[in-house]
Parts: sequence; C-alpha cells; structure tokens
Amino acid sequence: MFGLKHNPVAGVPVQKDWEKPGERALSVEELATLWNLLPEELSIVTSELIKFLIATGGQRPTQLLTSNRSMYHEDHLLIRDGKGNEGERTVHAVPLNGLALTCLERLAMVTSEELYPFAGKYENDSIHVNSLSRAVTSLYSRHKDEFNGPFVLRDIRRTCKTLMGVAGLSKDIRDRIQGHAFSDVSSKHYDRYDYFKEKQAALNLWPAWLVDVAKVRSSAING
Repeated sequence: MFGLKHNPVAGVPVQKDWEKPGERALSVEELATLWNLLPEELSIVTSELIKFLIATGGQRPTQLLTSNRSMYHEDHLLIRDGKGNEGERTVHAVPLNGLALTCLERLAMVTSEELYPFAGKYENDSIHVNSLSRAVTSLYSRHKDEFNGPFVLRDIRRTCKTLMGVAGLSKDIRDRIQGHAFSDVSSKHYDRYDYFKEKQAALNLWPAWLVDVAKVRSSAING
C-alpha cells in the first residue's frame, strides 16, 4: 500500500532490557510484608485494589480497571480481554473468594456511588494504572530494608503466579485464573468448557494459604 520494499525500522537495535522477560517475584515473606503494609501506607482505594489483585490470583490491572459495576456479580467478576481485534475479544470470568469480597465491601464505604469500584479522582472513571504503578514503587522506596530488592506493579502478577504454584495449584489452573489464552488445537477450536468451578475451588484455597503459610494479617483480611 505504501510502496515499502523493506522494513524501515530493521536497523533499529533491539532494546534488550525491554524484550527480556521479567524475573522478579516476591518471596512468601515479602508478599506478607507488602500486604501488611498496605492499610497504613496507601489510600484505601489503592490498598484495596492491590489486595484485590492478589486475592484474585494476579489479574492484569489494566484489564481489571476497565470493568465497571455491571461486570461485578455475586460470586464472580467479568474482565474483558482487550487483546486482539474487536471481534476476537473475550470475557474472562474471575470467581470472587471471601478475601476479594472483603476488599469490595471496604471499598463500598467510599466508592459505592461511583461507576467503578476502584474509583479515581475523576467522576465516572477508575483509578489510572499509572497511579497504581507509582504507588507501588513509592511504597517500596519507603521500605527498601524490608524487601530483598526493587519490585514494580507488574511483578505482583508474576508473584501470584509463582506462589499459587507453591500453594499447590497446577499450572493449568493458574493459567486459567490469570486469563491466559490456550493456543493448542483442542483448546482453541473444541473446548468450550469455562472451568469456572475449578477456578473457584482454586481461588478458595489461595486465601487460606495466604493466611496459614504466608502469614498475612488476618485483621487485614477481615477488614
């Protein structure tokens, strides 16, 4: 269409730091430290959002924050996968465990009239993912001595994926909880089962492990 004979950016060197997959995952102790710092260190909306991300097994913040109240149901949340073309976008059902529901109950005290549970500073809008990212980085910078090294927002998803494995959840169910696409022929073309019950059972085990093994403060969970 444009008469190009070669890739115009072929000579631009690859940014290796950008292309390299992230490796940082918080340890069990670090995750407990992060969780237990949240109520005192950040705003209630930001704190409950980070706890909600952990409680639901490490959902993608950008996708979660596009879900308004119409996507929240009694026992599950619907997250629309924004990847792919419009016609290819899918809806990912995330079962809500008691820990996640407690986060929403606490939020209701301040955002019950808002379109988005995790409301931002503008009317009818959610908190911006960049604000969330800055909050996580700022929290770390104030408590460097309590962690084994720097971490950022996207490391929380990797941490949940890793520690859910430590908690005994299979890789298959962890992938489904986090909304990963399955590209094998069977999954892509034939398997239409939603695995909701399996995800629900796994996400009910996850908060119990957080309390019993990771030692997150039960008071932080119970509100």
